[in-house]
Amino acid sequence: MTTTLLDLTQQGDVGTITDESKLACVQLMDPQKLYELWEKQNWVSQTIDLTKDKEDWAAFTEEERSNMAWNLSSFFVGEERVTTQFTGLVAAYEDQSEEAFLTTQQVDEARHAQHFNRFYEQVVGYDGTFEQRLEQARGDLTEPFLVLFDEHLVAAQDRLLADPADREAKVDFITTYHMVIEGTLALTGQFFITEYLESNDLLHFHMLSFFGMPIGEMWDLEGLAEDCASDGYYDFFFTSAPMNIPGGVGSPPNAIAVK
Repeated sequence: MTTTLLDLTQQGDVGTITDESKLACVQLMDPQKLYELWEKQNWVSQTIDLTKDKEDWAAFTEEERSNMAWNLSSFFVGEERVTTQFTGLVAAYEDQSEEAFLTTQQVDEARHAQHFNRFYEQVVGYDGTFEQRLEQARGDLTEPFLVLFDEHLVAAQDRLLADPADREAKVDFITTYHMVIEGTLALTGQFFITEYLESNDLLHFHMLSFFGMPIGEMWDLEGLAEDCASDGYYDFFFTSAPMNIPGGVGSPPNAIAVK
């Protein structure tokens, strides 16, 4: 039986499966499947409505605005740094499917940076150009953070650019990027920021993109449209339901239509 993309996404998050007996049954996605999943889950940074975010920001005290800008600056700067330094990993692809998937990661990092630039301009109120807002955000960060992104990450990319076939250099870059930056700094910071904002019902539309929640533009409705056209029946119940996985940390859009 052929394993579909939906079958693969419904296995759950390998990192949160506590029953080790189930791990042997998990089929990891290869780069081609990861690319195909990416095509179905795109979002547009420039179309998110930030009206409520502006209202929430205006209602913050000066201290709250200062603290929130300080926390989000690490993500704004981090997204830009990773976007520019990801080229080395893309250059180290081993087949066409891996190349396609790696480029999607770089595009997503650029899209995140674009989102934060727009958020800092329209909500936080940093004037000037993208570069000027980014430089102002860098002023919020600590020296160790800048060393990680400006020195360690850059050095890891430089090694890969010098020799894309260097497997050890590739592992070092993946460790720095995926395990330290994404798996430790980003997830920890995101958890506490989203917990605070969600519990206080703040910055809703910023959270839609920041927390990776699905929005309507991500749904693939072509199959539903074809089914409606075939039977002439266009009434249905539609919902986007997250997968029921205890301990899961994310879910694909999982759009469901019941006719």
